[in-house]
This record gives sequence, structure tokens and C-alpha cells, in this order.
Amino acid sequence: VWVHGGAWRLGSKDWLNVKYLIQQGYAIASVDYRFSGDAKFPAQIQDCNTALNFLMANAGSYGIDPKRLIVGGGSAGGHLALLLGLARRETAFGADPSIQPLAILDFFGPADLISMLEEADQGHEREAAEDAFHRLLGASPAARPDLARLASPITYVSRGNPPVLILHGDKDTSVPFRQSQQLH
Repeated sequence: VWVHGGAWRLGSKDWLNVKYLIQQGYAIASVDYRFSGDAKFPAQIQDCNTALNFLMANAGSYGIDPKRLIVGGGSAGGHLALLLGLARRETAFGADPSIQPLAILDFFGPADLISMLEEADQGHEREAAEDAFHRLLGASPAARPDLARLASPITYVSRGNPPVLILHGDKDTSVPFRQSQQLH
């Protein structure tokens, strides 16, 4: 299951960055979610869980092996993929805890919304992150640390989680590299 990026406010399931995996025999379902301009968090992860729940309920019809499920995404999609895989017991997200991904692919997703603002360089990158988080949460992470923690994948890291493949370049100007280091 692939989740597109776009700062939670734009993008499309057509932004399938991993199409090459189809040639290797993988079946890929790319999902859309409500944008932050239309609905505040946790609507985005609820939509992703609704799609995942539907796919797994109909796995037989689609020829999907539920035991080989991998979730992944890039940037904001990486953030949502991390929540899909790590927060399986978060009832507010609409997750079915019986669905357990085999692995998570995190392509440079924000892991901790509170520390990300502290790590972002001053200037345009920091302003863009502040704007994206305000749109997503309806407030800044500093004003709503409870909601920022709920929305931060790092909150759900535990021994029972599926393995996570983290891909992140250290020259990223949108999501600080330190986010992936913290997640690791």
C-alpha cells in the first residue's frame, strides 16, 4: 500500500514513486486521503486505514496475501505510512489491530512533529513546515502538543512493531534528516 506525499495538502494517488516494483511482481495499491485544507488530523490517517481495511477485507478478490502486506510512502505519505504500520491499536485512527503489516517503507517522512520544527533551518523551510503542521493540526505543535504527539509516528514505536526501512538523504531541505535518525 503506497501513500503519496504533498505536505498533507496536495498530491494524488497517481504520484506512485515505486511503479518499478510492479515489474518485480509486487501488487501496489496507491491511496488518496483528505487534504488538510478539507479536514484536520486525524482524517488523513483515518482515510488511509479505511483503504487498508477495505483492501484486506477483499484481499482474496484482489489476489493479495495479507501476510505479505507492506505499507510505504514518501514525505507526508511516509508519515502516514509510519502511522499505518506503527499505530495499529490507535482507535481514533480507525485501525483494525488484526491487520499487521509485514514491513514499513519510510521515504523521508516526518516522525516527530514537535522536534521537527526545532530542527528545521530558519527561513523558508521552517515557515513551510510551520504552515503544513498548522494546516494539518489546526494549530501549531507548540500550541497543541497533545495532538502533535498523537500525530507523531515516534509515539508508537515499540518492540512489537514491524521492521521499518528508512530512506532519507542528509541534504533534505523539507524534512530534516534528524527526523529519520530519531526514528531509527
